[in-house]
Amino acid sequence: MQISKRLFPIVLSILLLFGAARAQTTEFTYQGSLRDAASPANGSYDFEFRLFSTETGGAPIAVLQRLNVAVVNGIFTVKLDFGANFTGAGRWLELAVKNSASGGGFQPLSPRQAITSQPYNVRSLTAGTADTALLASNAQQLGGVGANQFVLTADSRLTDARNPLPGSPNYIQNSLTPQAASNFNVSGTGTAN
Repeated sequence: MQISKRLFPIVLSILLLFGAARAQTTEFTYQGSLRDAASPANGSYDFEFRLFSTETGGAPIAVLQRLNVAVVNGIFTVKLDFGANFTGAGRWLELAVKNSASGGGFQPLSPRQAITSQPYNVRSLTAGTADTALLASNAQQLGGVGANQFVLTADSRLTDARNPLPGSPNYIQNSLTPQAASNFNVSGTGTAN
C-alpha cells in the first residue's frame, strides 16, 4: 500500500482548545488530510507525530502516537500535547502513518511541516519575557531598581496615621471662602493665562 502525503493547508490548521472556565493547556487540535494512493483515505489508521527543532535531519524532540484514528474522506482530527516544547524556537512536525489493520511499520510522510504561530500562544503559560525578569541580573528592565524595591510593604508610613490627617485644614481645599491657613485664594472662573 502506498500512502502519499497530500497535506493541504488544512493539515496544519492547528486550533488551540480553550475552555471558557478552564485553564489553558498545551494541548491543541491537529486536522489533516490523508490520501491512500490517488484517493482520499478511508478507514482506521495509526499515526506517529514527531516534533523536531530542524526542518530536516536531527532527532525528534518528542513523539506521540495516535492509534486507530478514524479517517473519513481523507480527513482526520487528533488532539496533540507536546508539553512545554514550544519555547519560541522553530518547530517542525513530521507524520508517519500505517493502516491499523495491515500491521507493519510506520511510513514517514515528507516533507516536515513547519509549526505556525498558533501553538506558540501556549508560551503565555510561562510568559517568556517575564522569565528573565525574575533574575536579579536583569534589573535593567525595571530601570536598574530591583523589583523588591518597588513596593516596601514593611514601611510604617504606609499604615500609621501621620499629620496632616484627612480633613485637616493644612490641605488646600475647595471652598467659597479663603482658607485661614493659606496665603492665596483662587476665585473667579478659575482660569489662568
